Amino acid sequence: MSIKALIKHNILNLEKIPYSTHNDDNSAVFIGSPIKHPYENDKFILICDPLTDHAMFIEFQKSDILFMKELPSLASDDGESVTIAKIFIKLGASAIKYEPFVVTKTKDILHNKFHWAK
Repeated sequence: MSIKALIKHNILNLEKIPYSTHNDDNSAVFIGSPIKHPYENDKFILICDPLTDHAMFIEFQKSDILFMKELPSLASDDGESVTIAKIFIKLGASAIKYEPFVVTKTKDILHNKFHWAK
């Protein structure tokens, strides 16, 4: 499933998040497209830079959200819009960052890019 399709069908309902007080001393800000976790209801996934080829995913606990504010949506080149939110996460919370990459050997990349001899 593409990132666009994932966002379109699994948007996290911003109105159902209970809010508490937040400020610079007790929270860190993350911006991206929040979606429902595929199988854990107490978590959500934030897709950072959802319209780029190098999107990063961060998994958070819903209970760690102090405040969430919807920002203006982003529009892709083909006219589809993506929900974007500014999310305040309490300091000290645990999160998991997923970053897709292609498995390869570094020496092969360097050789191909810079034409180094082996």
